[in-house]
Amino acid sequence: QYCWGSHTMKQLNTVVVNSLFADGCFCAVLWASPQDGSVPQHAAAYLDAPPMWWTQLCDTAALPDMIYRVEKSEAKYVFDLSELDPYHVGQGLFTMMHVAIHAGIPVHQVDHVVTHTGGKTVLDCSSLALGLEGHPKDSLPHTIKALKEYGNQSSTSLFFAFDNLVKSGNVREGDMGNFVTMGPGLGLEMALWTAGPRFPPRHTLKNVPMENPKLRSGSGLPNPPSAIHQPELRDDVVVSKPSVQWLQDTLLADMSDSDEDPHNKELEAFEEENEDEDQHEWHDPVEIPAEIRT
Repeated sequence: QYCWGSHTMKQLNTVVVNSLFADGCFCAVLWASPQDGSVPQHAAAYLDAPPMWWTQLCDTAALPDMIYRVEKSEAKYVFDLSELDPYHVGQGLFTMMHVAIHAGIPVHQVDHVVTHTGGKTVLDCSSLALGLEGHPKDSLPHTIKALKEYGNQSSTSLFFAFDNLVKSGNVREGDMGNFVTMGPGLGLEMALWTAGPRFPPRHTLKNVPMENPKLRSGSGLPNPPSAIHQPELRDDVVVSKPSVQWLQDTLLADMSDSDEDPHNKELEAFEEENEDEDQHEWHDPVEIPAEIRT
């Protein structure tokens, strides 16, 4: 029941609850078939959401933090939210992701995620539970945009965020997306979808012709090498004849003494000195007494 008396209007919880649950927002898509039985030509669909990709969860663990009581000043039933509720949302969505993956629903392969606008803490917990990388402003930009422009529009907020996604131009036919909503009450819902023909087709890689430049005379590079031995087949014998070896026609730079590394010369001189020392006979400078020698 809507409460906005002189006492309740001063409570922040009343403001939050009224903005989320007392606005009576809903959304419905209806279509009536023609009386004559003819099927009209429909516009191309935005998406395809098969029922086997829908999941829902009633988070009973959040019951103690969703309070339903009587407001005596107005003699009405009121509903209060706890500051722990956003964390219940994150816990519930994490459980749904776990169940969906084990059920074969590829929620971990989506290209786009659109969620209920909720609020800052709700989106922080939701993005983490859904396995999205980065801050919600980066992982849920279209939901954040809807929250900034229109606030929390209750159950219809999902379509404000989806409208931002459609207008972004980043969706291609065949892309996979995920709708995530909260409510009513303890409920959490998730629906996987694929983008329909209403969106432009995906870009495809086209073969780009690449020129294969040939070596020209005078370019400073040798001619391409040919086989060193090219067998010549005859009727009764295979004879190998040497072909022209292109390496023989390539001049190599002469290594002069000036090109040698001076460090190598020092190393060679050091090795020669060590060889001379090894050839000398070793003499002990200390004279050993005769009794010790015997």
